[in-house]
Amino acid sequence: MRHSKGWCRAQQKDSRKRELLAGKAMICSLDLAKKRHAFHVLDEDRKCIARGRVPHSLEGVEQLLEQLELLRGQRGCERIVFFMEGASHFWMPIASLLERKGYAYRLVQNRAVKHQRHVAGQSGHKNDPIDADNIGALASALHFTFTRLPRREEWILLRARACEYQELVDLITAEKNRTHALLETVLPGYYDIFVDPFKESALAVLQTLPRARELDEEAFVACVREVFVGKCLLVKRCRAVWAHIHSNDPWGYIEARGALFERVAVVTERLQVLLRQQIQLRERLVVVYRQIPYARNLDSISGSSPVENAVLLGVLGDPKEFDDSRTLVRVAGLDPSERSSGEFQGRTPITKAGRARLRRAAVSAAMSVLRSRKNPDFVRRFFYLQTRADKPLKALQALCACASKYLRTAWWLCTKDETYSSEIASQGIPWAKHDRSEDIGEHCVGADDKETEFMIQSR
Repeated sequence: MRHSKGWCRAQQKDSRKRELLAGKAMICSLDLAKKRHAFHVLDEDRKCIARGRVPHSLEGVEQLLEQLELLRGQRGCERIVFFMEGASHFWMPIASLLERKGYAYRLVQNRAVKHQRHVAGQSGHKNDPIDADNIGALASALHFTFTRLPRREEWILLRARACEYQELVDLITAEKNRTHALLETVLPGYYDIFVDPFKESALAVLQTLPRARELDEEAFVACVREVFVGKCLLVKRCRAVWAHIHSNDPWGYIEARGALFERVAVVTERLQVLLRQQIQLRERLVVVYRQIPYARNLDSISGSSPVENAVLLGVLGDPKEFDDSRTLVRVAGLDPSERSSGEFQGRTPITKAGRARLRRAAVSAAMSVLRSRKNPDFVRRFFYLQTRADKPLKALQALCACASKYLRTAWWLCTKDETYSSEIASQGIPWAKHDRSEDIGEHCVGADDKETEFMIQSR
């Protein structure tokens, strides 16, 4: 009997999970909290033999380990395996301590714990001991992941800077949106002079706006020069802003100009600080990215950005830890969900059930490739998905499909130590196409989607 590759991969994962819990393995499930953790201990027959709470501290966890070792000796168990949720940041210090002590640990999905409460008839009854019991039940049923903390310094540093870069981009976007809201309220005519209010000259003018009403034209331009950072100040546009403020244009919240101009100046100063931090962090991010051996593979993708590749690799981790490229797509939550019942066929949006940071990094990397216009394979794919006769996609849907393609491409290049080939990306690998034709079957949406699925899978 011939089995699909997906079925074979699932069996291999189950086999690895059974090996972890084979023999006389004791399970300790932890429900983490800010101050005290609830624990639940199961013996080799998966019966509860101990439960309680432990403080979230080094002394508390070490005391728990001592008690578990005594209990393990009494029961004759060979080893202890810990299971916990990847909840917030609380699991990281515990996982690091367990790693140093030589204990095995694994994570269970937060959604799985919530679903387990419903299955056990505990809807509406949530507390730490109940969740610790449900985590132990999930571990016994092999419902856990292989996610672990990175140990190599360069990977830890790359992930830290990648996450910080994403946070910084969010802060910059928030400040820009706040600036737009203030300008559209009190000075809508500013956009007729500076189309982009975040260029060098425009930012200098925004920072000097509170003094525009009390200064004459030449003094205002002189103040703008003092705060300007750049090569060439657009003096004529600075004068146009001063003239517009002193004109009789009634459009806007004129009475609040004095107060809101001060807010604009404060927001602009904060934005400039964030932009400088972004430049510095981008440089440090690329430096540590160059130390990763996969940098050469990802940078070979024509039109890609080293910064976006660094963020993607930092959030993802080592691609070799994933046994298939489709796994990356599912982990990112970019795989399409199915909504059907009988003859009813509902919409199929992406699941969004994976790592939000990875999904965002993949979309940003795909956007950088499309904007560069240097990669005809991605550009052609993006426009084809929107114009095909059968089930055309919207722009955002096509972008998500390109992001999935980028993840599959990155997995192939890194795991096989190859460089990007436009011929393979556009036409696929002939023998791979023949071998995978039966496996793909009706799981793909369109005829050309089959080519997209296998194009970077195997060689």
